[in-house]
Amino acid sequence: MPQDLNNEAVTFVGTVDEDENGELYITFPEEMIAYLGWKEGDVIEWDTDEQGRVIARKAKSADPVGP
Repeated sequence: MPQDLNNEAVTFVGTVDEDENGELYITFPEEMIAYLGWKEGDVIEWDTDEQGRVIARKAKSADPVGP
């Protein structure tokens, strides 16, 4: 989990929405995108931890990986 300058955990909450085709997508808060330094076109990797939390991070490679 990211930490702020005071070494405290920082939490952001996004929303899961559904498009007209039934596909789910996540809308990230602008504050989170700025905090993480993400920008349009970045490839984001997804993982889950032992507690079932979803973790998203910027990929080290710009090559998208998908189904």
